[in-house]
Amino acid sequence: SLILTVVIVAALSNALNMMDGMNGFVTGFSIVAFGIFSYFAHLAGDSQLVITCFVIIGALAGFGLFNWPFARLFLGDGGAYMIGVLLAFVAFQLASRSENITQAFTLVILVYPAWEISFSMLRRIRKKAAMTAPDNDHLHARLYHFLHHRYQVEPKRANPTTSFILTVIILLVALLSAWIMTTWHLPQGFKFIIVLVTFAVFSYLHRAFYINNVR
Repeated sequence: SLILTVVIVAALSNALNMMDGMNGFVTGFSIVAFGIFSYFAHLAGDSQLVITCFVIIGALAGFGLFNWPFARLFLGDGGAYMIGVLLAFVAFQLASRSENITQAFTLVILVYPAWEISFSMLRRIRKKAAMTAPDNDHLHARLYHFLHHRYQVEPKRANPTTSFILTVIILLVALLSAWIMTTWHLPQGFKFIIVLVTFAVFSYLHRAFYINNVR
């Protein structure tokens, strides 16, 4: 379990760093994730974890005022990695301290960064590129180019618009998945099927936003 914990924390931190390509995207996603975690921590009667989530949300919201829509401050590697560690910490605590919250539930809330790092690694393996090599084929990059080239949205507006659209999509997917998991009495195996379905949703969007000869 120790090795798995280290792998998950490292993977989530790196995923958040990969996502940090558009103004406010990591911040918006993280506020959504911590907000959902705080709600279910409240249902579980874990006031300590609720307070922890709200403190982090407050810090993120304060930073977000200067990062979105037109960035005057940036997270940088250190900020993205730190948020990834905090997300992993809260997810672990919620799953371990609540009898009704499973690892599958926390994974479905964090499914976007899980999808991001998984497909980024597969993409680099397919291209025979180093895992640390720069990559401009993330979903947020594709949506940005889609808005800019297909709808002629100027770059300084396409950037924050990309963050807003993706944050809303992730919020809707996470809320729907969480609702299914908490209201439908599904076996554990079926809950992981929900995770696979959400992977398929983001994979479809990644393909749908593709524009030829644009990177």
